[in-house]
Amino acid sequence: MQNADDFIRLMKQQADAIAASDENLQYFLSVLNQRYIAVDTYCSRAAIRAFYFALSLALTLYLDDVPGRSTNIARLRGPDLEPDFTLAYKFNLNFNDIPDLNCSFYLAQTLARAFDFISSHFMVYGIQNTRDASVVGNLFIPITVHLHKAFSHIKYLDYELQGKLQLLISQLYEAEGRSEENLVWGKYSGRYWTAQLRVVMIEHRNIGHDWQFNEQQKTLLKQYYDANKLLVDCLNSGCAVSREVRQEIEDTLLLPIAEIEKRQQPIS
Repeated sequence: MQNADDFIRLMKQQADAIAASDENLQYFLSVLNQRYIAVDTYCSRAAIRAFYFALSLALTLYLDDVPGRSTNIARLRGPDLEPDFTLAYKFNLNFNDIPDLNCSFYLAQTLARAFDFISSHFMVYGIQNTRDASVVGNLFIPITVHLHKAFSHIKYLDYELQGKLQLLISQLYEAEGRSEENLVWGKYSGRYWTAQLRVVMIEHRNIGHDWQFNEQQKTLLKQYYDANKLLVDCLNSGCAVSREVRQEIEDTLLLPIAEIEKRQQPIS
């Protein structure tokens, strides 16, 4: 095409339409919008939204899958939470350079592992040998490691959050000192500790919400994310798109419909 502006705009409209009719998905996008506004960074705002979209979606899907994981000791040996940051990377985001994003990433990892630990108590009676029992006990280690990493990235940015994370870390050390009671901690105290962590994450980072998406909504979110990745791929393919349209797409990427319409209204 000599000019692909209209075609690209049509692609953007179709991508937005995937999640447009579901109020819960639109609220999810509005929460992400609130989160990216609070991030003080030189990076593209579209990149920050893409980062939090991927992190929030991955965490939601991971936690929803915990009941199935609790009956299989092999899955408790699996990898940590692995969000798909492909779209953020397309905007050249290197979140390792941004303490705010690093903190959010490691808090999400901590919450995921804490849920793994809690789910492990359901299978205590199914453990066949001490090796399996040690696998469950070793789940305690990454919880501490991830939380320390989150703390190290935020300690100079948010003193209120710093204090709350320090308290959570001290509570972990108290529990970790009683290694023979690790599984009991996962069943009782660990539930309360994890609930505290989740409240802190929502209050200070707006992640960790219990979205309770149904299967159709999960599918729509994945399709929506893939459609936006395709759209950005097209923008980066060397096609003839005006600078104005490129900026328009970037400014409204991964935004709820209400916010997009507000931005498109003429200034009176």
